[in-house]
Amino acid sequence: MTETASKVGAEEIRVLSAGAVKRGVGALAEAFGRDTGAIVTVTFATAPADASTTSIDMTSDTGTDASGPVAYLFTFAVCASNGGTGGTSSAWQTGTTYTDTGLQVNQCYKYTVTARDSIPNTGGVSVQDSCSRTSTG
Repeated sequence: MTETASKVGAEEIRVLSAGAVKRGVGALAEAFGRDTGAIVTVTFATAPADASTTSIDMTSDTGTDASGPVAYLFTFAVCASNGGTGGTSSAWQTGTTYTDTGLQVNQCYKYTVTARDSIPNTGGVSVQDSCSRTSTG
């Protein structure tokens, strides 16, 4: 660890660099069996697709991690053209399936999925799924 020491009166003060503190915390966590690594990035097992004229279903791959349970966040993004209103993101949830409801007919909606463990270490964001349009009937 990188440290500097100086005396103030009879007391010695030691100052650790931010990197040294981070390495020290990581070593302690590892010594006590805590998971310090990021969870794997998940993708869509089932891409967002029409469930009805006003809803879209999607399913994430199942993430695994030593510090389970794994939670998932499905994030709605506005399409550049023909984007519909009413799309919403999920809250963090333990289920791998999400249904976005209250959508407009024949409009564009797109989503990503992210996973995290209970620490919470968060994985990368999935590739944004291509736009999905609700059916007209």
